[in-house]
Amino acid sequence: TGVSYDFNVLYFAYPNSDSALSYDFTEFTFGLGYENYGFSISNTEDYFAGSGAATYYNLSADFAINDMWSFGAAIGKQSVEDNVAWGTPDWVDYKVAFSASFESVDVEFAFIDTDLSETECFGGSDWCDGTFVLTLSKSL
Repeated sequence: TGVSYDFNVLYFAYPNSDSALSYDFTEFTFGLGYENYGFSISNTEDYFAGSGAATYYNLSADFAINDMWSFGAAIGKQSVEDNVAWGTPDWVDYKVAFSASFESVDVEFAFIDTDLSETECFGGSDWCDGTFVLTLSKSL
């Protein structure tokens, strides 16, 4: 039918951190797909560093170029209840990527960026700048 769904529960643990920093949190994700398109929503009531509730929405699409190569794009929106505790305002991120499979090896070349300026990014960090990412993976 072309319809897919996914549900995940993730627990993020920082075992050597001071518990007063409130780094550990649990996140629930529900995803829904139809053919080449996907939508997911992730939510936690107690995000990293005591920044409160947080929700992440993501839309994605993937298209075959030929038998080996494909093109994908995604856009996401992160909302955090206490932006001061988290260190940045809410943001939008996006990714555009080309990927291919060669026998049991997958390769992806992507550009990933956010809409945060350097001054908005954790008080003056370049962590939120756009970057190219090359990913190689092998299935066993």
